Amino acid sequence: RLRLRRFRSWGIQIHHDEGDYIGSDPPGQEENDVSISAARREFSRVSEATAELLDLLSAKKPNFMGSNTTAQQATLLTYRPGTAFVMMWIDPKQPELADVQDVVKEVFKEFGVRAVRSDDLQHADGITERIIAEIKQSEFLFADLTGERPSVYYEVGYAHSLGKPVMLFRKSGTKIHFDLAYRNCPEYESIGDLKSKLRSRLSALTNKAER
Repeated sequence: RLRLRRFRSWGIQIHHDEGDYIGSDPPGQEENDVSISAARREFSRVSEATAELLDLLSAKKPNFMGSNTTAQQATLLTYRPGTAFVMMWIDPKQPELADVQDVVKEVFKEFGVRAVRSDDLQHADGITERIIAEIKQSEFLFADLTGERPSVYYEVGYAHSLGKPVMLFRKSGTKIHFDLAYRNCPEYESIGDLKSKLRSRLSALTNKAER
């Protein structure tokens, strides 16, 4: 029988009141049994967060020196805080896609982030130019690879060319093309599963719980 345990340790806890020392608790440690399902969820959460951080750390760094700084690199210098752009299959004949859009926007809102999709955008020029601008300027980027849409792959590829990490997800059973096969792209079984996994991802990335 497989048995899993969670280990936790802590240092001295100092208690004070407006700068006055009033006592302390000694260091300690504890171990508790943990279920396989709970361990799997924790491992998934940590591995996804680690992959996101590795993406961020490996992002292209802008060249701030000399005349070699390009317009592309300059886009990395600024973004609109509290914004997200959603890249996904759009088809009015597929009602489940509307459910995906709604839950993604809902979860981002829980973290104080306003998420939009391409069909939310007001534009006078071509929609492609507006999408490019959103990818450049948004703080967070989310992509659902369900449906294997060429437009979504194009948008994700453009984001990666800027050195911007993208939160990738896909419905269970969706094939990932070789361009992104090495990237962290968890599957979701249902809308509720997507909601839970996206919450965990954003909690790890922002280091805060939903509002």
